[in-house]
Amino acid sequence: MFSRSGKNVAAGTYEMIVVDNQSEDGTRAWLKEQPDMKCVFNEENRGFPAACNQGAAIAEAGNDILLLNNDTIVCKNSIYNMQRALTEEKTGAVGACSNSVGARQRIDESFQTIEEYIQYAEQNNAYDPFRHQKRLQLIGFALLIKRDLWDDIGGLDEVYGLGNFEDDDICLNILKRGYDFFASTK
Repeated sequence: MFSRSGKNVAAGTYEMIVVDNQSEDGTRAWLKEQPDMKCVFNEENRGFPAACNQGAAIAEAGNDILLLNNDTIVCKNSIYNMQRALTEEKTGAVGACSNSVGARQRIDESFQTIEEYIQYAEQNNAYDPFRHQKRLQLIGFALLIKRDLWDDIGGLDEVYGLGNFEDDDICLNILKRGYDFFASTK
């Protein structure tokens, strides 16, 4: 998650939990120095679904669950806009868009630098319910799910091992419970 010293997400408005699946690149040492994160250090790579479930299990009760891949860049207002979209009664989950994902949530923009991406987000990342499109499924790289719905479903199905299709599975479970989900078009 990228937030330039807390500039993109207001301090005190989130709880950050990182589950490390036995990284060997210095990440563990760095995480141990971070006073504002709850960390779980696995002794083996348990996979994305299990790691998400571990993180959600230690999250404070009542908080919605935001799943983020380790290479996700969180820009100003991104989480706020997702939270606003999640307030609709029959909305069970909300996904972000990116220029580096499958077609369902892809924006047709290219950036040479992270700064260009951040500038694009600053210009386009305003809450607008007319930019939200109802989807049949969401990609789990940045997925916000209502906590009570997460708990009812039981989190991600760990049968998917290291990952792939667990996001499709949870979306199917959300639909079965009568909820919709949306992703932004910008």
